[in-house]
Amino acid sequence: MSMKDRGIYPYRYELFFFSLLLILFGSLFFPFGIYSSYVGPLIFILNILAGLQLMTKQKRLYHICQVIFVAALGTTILEKVYPESLGGNIAYQIKLLVYFFFYSVVTVQLILQVWHAKEVNARAMMALMAGYISLGLVGFFIFSTIEFYHPGSIHGLGSMEKLFDEMIYFSYITLLTIGYGDIYPLTPVAQKAAILIGLVGQFYLVIIMAVVLEKFTRFKKKKETEEI
Repeated sequence: MSMKDRGIYPYRYELFFFSLLLILFGSLFFPFGIYSSYVGPLIFILNILAGLQLMTKQKRLYHICQVIFVAALGTTILEKVYPESLGGNIAYQIKLLVYFFFYSVVTVQLILQVWHAKEVNARAMMALMAGYISLGLVGFFIFSTIEFYHPGSIHGLGSMEKLFDEMIYFSYITLLTIGYGDIYPLTPVAQKAAILIGLVGQFYLVIIMAVVLEKFTRFKKKKETEEI
């Protein structure tokens, strides 16, 4: 039995996609304090585990992402044990870095895997959607890093308890080019980051999504012709 037929590997796109949805909408199903303190960090760890399955065929990347998983788990524990100390502060900075790297790599890998796929089926389209959601998380960690090192860079943020949800919200309305105006960048570095995320999001939809959808349509028509 090959790797393709073993374990959870055949369902790697589905697992990663649905764990991403849990990151975005999990707070709707849990009390806020419980989600932000326990459930949210756990879902991020599970999402990294699901993302590891995407790297199985690329040993170097797989080992790097294993290190990222250990770092993410370690920093999460350190933040909970020493939330107000220097250790917790350093853990948060490390977490921003490793999560940014992880979701950047995963987004690129999802695009490449779908782009080079011989058969663009419904599962490949799910991978493409997962890539777009991952792109929003890349934006989230970029904006979170900017706000951490330059407080006040983003206008309209509330208390620390709501910071995660508000930063997620800001990243995705920027990616989707909605821009309601309730939260917006103030400093030059935050403004440039907003432009970058908006541009990359548009390139993703206009170029990558369009090309893969065209391949999906051709593949579907070919299958229908063969069945006649």
